[in-house]
Amino acid sequence: MGQETRTLATQLIRGMGSFFKLCACSRQSRCPHPYAIRYRDATGRQVEETGYSTLPAAVEQLAKIYTEKRDIPRQQADLKRQIAKQRFG
Repeated sequence: MGQETRTLATQLIRGMGSFFKLCACSRQSRCPHPYAIRYRDATGRQVEETGYSTLPAAVEQLAKIYTEKRDIPRQQADLKRQIAKQRFG
């Protein structure tokens, strides 16, 4: 499993996000705890999601989020970032 984990990790594109486990088990590749993913959304904020039972499920979700984020037109993404920076007053 260790070799498979390294192989899947190298397939991620820079800026796509990361996956990990929140537990402190010594052999994380064999523990039953769920995987978590961390990525930046379209507004640039860091988001963390948990509950993925397998590594391929976590990587698949990261890839799905990445493609959705890249498919948003540049002008729309910039508008979302500007709206996210505004404060209510």
